[in-house]
Amino acid sequence: MTHSIIHRIFHQYRVLATVLLTTVYMGSTVEAAEFVQVIHGPEAAPLEKLAASELADTLGRVFDDVDVRSGSVIARRAGTILFVGNPDTNPGIARNNFKWPKVTDQGIVIVSNDEQKLHAVGGRSPAATLWAVYELGHQLGIRYLLRGDVDPLHKRSFDLSDIEFTIEPQVRQRGWETIGAGAHSFESWGLSDHQRLIGQLAKMRFNHLILKIEPWHPFLQHNFEGVTKTTGTFWYGRKYALTGDIVGKKAFGGAKFFSHPTFAETNAPADRIAAQQHFLASLIDSARSYGMTVSVQLRRSRFAPEFAKALKGSSSKPRLLSISPTVFREVTTSWFSTYPGLDQVSWLKSRSANRRFGIVACTQREAAETSIPVLDRNRTVAQKQIQIPAPTKDSRLSLAIHSPTLDMLPQTHSQEVQRTLQDAVKAGWSSVSVGPSTVNEFSQDIHYVSRAMWDLSVEPAASHKDLWATTTGNESASDRLWLGRQHLEQASSLILANDPDLVNLGPGMLIKRHYIAEPIPAWWQEATDAYTQYMIELYRAQGAVDGGAKPILFYYAKRGEFVLEYLGAVKSVREAALAEKAGDTEKAIEHLEAALESTYNCINTLSDVARNQGDRGLIAVLNADAYRPLVAELERLLEEEN
Repeated sequence: MTHSIIHRIFHQYRVLATVLLTTVYMGSTVEAAEFVQVIHGPEAAPLEKLAASELADTLGRVFDDVDVRSGSVIARRAGTILFVGNPDTNPGIARNNFKWPKVTDQGIVIVSNDEQKLHAVGGRSPAATLWAVYELGHQLGIRYLLRGDVDPLHKRSFDLSDIEFTIEPQVRQRGWETIGAGAHSFESWGLSDHQRLIGQLAKMRFNHLILKIEPWHPFLQHNFEGVTKTTGTFWYGRKYALTGDIVGKKAFGGAKFFSHPTFAETNAPADRIAAQQHFLASLIDSARSYGMTVSVQLRRSRFAPEFAKALKGSSSKPRLLSISPTVFREVTTSWFSTYPGLDQVSWLKSRSANRRFGIVACTQREAAETSIPVLDRNRTVAQKQIQIPAPTKDSRLSLAIHSPTLDMLPQTHSQEVQRTLQDAVKAGWSSVSVGPSTVNEFSQDIHYVSRAMWDLSVEPAASHKDLWATTTGNESASDRLWLGRQHLEQASSLILANDPDLVNLGPGMLIKRHYIAEPIPAWWQEATDAYTQYMIELYRAQGAVDGGAKPILFYYAKRGEFVLEYLGAVKSVREAALAEKAGDTEKAIEHLEAALESTYNCINTLSDVARNQGDRGLIAVLNADAYRPLVAELERLLEEEN
C-alpha cells in the first residue's frame, strides 16, 4: 500500500472522528428533558391514583420536553415534583408546607413553590382532586368535549409557573341526563359509548348521572298486585328495517334492522333480562368510579301497559295516573334493590310554560320506605309558572339546553340557557342538571354550562372563544364560528316561535304534517337563510384550521347541509299539496319528486358523517317516517295521473 493511499485513509478517519466529536459536543448543549414526578399518597384512594395517572398523561400531551413518572415513591433525582391529593392523603403536601387553603369537599386547589420546583394539585375529596387535574389540563390548553379531547395544536416547553388557583363550584350537584327516548337519542347508545361519555363528563366536572327511564324500558322487572312487568323494549316499541330502498345503507354495515348494540346478540328472554340489567348496573358503576352519584328519573304518570288493570282509574294506555304511596313505594324499593349502586329515584314534578326548566323530586335510598314526593296534581297550573321558584328539600332543577321537537336539527339557545342558569343559582338552586337528547352540536353549550356552574360570570361569547380560539389556534376562525352561532340561534328561535313541531320526529313527520294546501309562511325562508349562513361560516372556519377541531367542524358543516336539504323537502311537499289542490297533478308530481330528491340527499349527507348510534338511529327514523311515506305519496299521485 503506497504512502499516499495510507495518508488518504488516515485523513478520512480524522474527518469522521471530528464530525462525531462535534456532534457529541453540540448534543451536550441541548437541554435535557425536565424530569417530572407525579406523586400520590402511599394509601391514596382509587380516584387519587386515577388523578395522578391523568396528570402524568396531561403533562406528556402538553409539553414536548418532559420525562414524566408517576407513583407513590419519590426518586432521588433533580427535577419537578407534583404532589396529588391533599395534606391528609399525601404526606408530601403536608411535609413541604404548602399554603393549603381551606376548601369544601368540592373545592379544587393548585399551590406551588416555584423556587423548589414543587407543586400540589388536589382537593379536599378524591373527586375534587380529579377535577383539579382536569382544570389544570384546561388551563394548559386541553379542551374536553362530549365526543373526546382536543389537545393543543403544538406542544410547548415545560413551564408550570404562575398556575395557581382555588376554586369552589357555584352549583354543587352538576347533573347529566342520559338514555331518554328515541332511536336518535342516547337510548340507542351501547355500553362502551356511554362509558366513554361518562369519562368525558368527569373531565367537565359533572358529578351526578341521571338515567332517564321510560316505562317500556327493560331495565326493571317487578311485580305489583299480582301483575308482573313483561314489557321490555326500546324506541317506543318500534322496529326499523334497514333493507329494501333504505337510504344511507353505508352507515349500518349490512345490518337488516336497527338494533341496540349491547343487546343485538341476546335472544333468550332470560339472557336479555340479565344483559339489560348488567348494562344499567355497568353505567352506574362507571359513574361511581369517577366519584359521581347516580339517579334514575321516571315518568310520574306512565306505567307499562300490563299494570293498567292493577292501577285504579287507569286505562289500557295509562298516562295521567296519580301516584299513590303504595305504587311509589313499590317502584322505588324495586329500583333500589335491583341496583345497589343507585343513590336516588326521581320523578319530574312540573315543567315551566316556556319549557326552559323542570322541577324534579328526588328520593334518597335511605328514605325509600318513608319519603313520598309531593307531585303537582294539576300540571296545567304548574306549567304556567315561568319564574324559577326557590328549591325545596330533595329537589333538582332540570335545565333545558335543547328543544325536543327540534332534535333532528342543529340548534342552540345560549342566551336563554345563560339567563335560566343565572336565575336558578340566584334562587338558591345547588342541584342543576342538563341533558340534550344526543351529542350533535351541543359541545359548545355544554362547554359553557360546565364552566358557568363553577363561575357564573362566564359569558357564552367568552366561553365560545375559550373553546374555539384555543382548539383552532385561529381567532378569525373562532370569530366566524361565533357569527355562525348567531345565525343558528336565529334559526332555532324562529322555528320555536312560529311552529315548534315543524320538524318533530315521528310517524307522519313529513307527509301528514306538511302535505297541506296552505300558504308557505314567510318566516320559512328566514329560517332557511339563517341555516344557510350558519353552514357557510362553518365551512369557512373549517377550511382555515388544522388539528383536532377540523373534523368536528366538518361534521357540523355536513349537518348544516343535511338540515337545508330537509327544509327544502318540507317546502316542496307543501308546494305539491298546493298544486294538487289547484288541480295541477303534473306540477304536484314535480314538487314531490323534488322533495324526494331533497330527502334522499338529506339522509345520504348525514350518512357521510354518521359518528355514533344516535346518528344512525336518526337515519333509520328518517327512512321510516319521511322517505318511505314520501315514496308512497308520489306513487299515489302517479297512479291517479295514469
